[in-house]
Amino acid sequence: MDEIIARYELPAHTVGFGVKGAVTWATTPVRNYRDYKRTDFEAAELSWLWGINRNILTPPGLDEQWLVSVAHTQQDMGLLVDAFSELAQALRG
Repeated sequence: MDEIIARYELPAHTVGFGVKGAVTWATTPVRNYRDYKRTDFEAAELSWLWGINRNILTPPGLDEQWLVSVAHTQQDMGLLVDAFSELAQALRG
């Protein structure tokens, strides 16, 4: 996801802790509520809807969250990354 964000110069960044992570649609890390309110919520919703329309079911919210379990395969994760890459191409294309 970081590579896609960099390649397409998206105004976003990733955060993660163990098997949980998210794409946050903000150019700088979110450290407090004020930072969070500067998140591009329209881009976040678009990203979520883009995934839903491609059978990528992530928790609804204002960042693109993922949670990996032992049931997920590399192919499963590839679907998430591919859908995000398609979104990036559509946004910058």
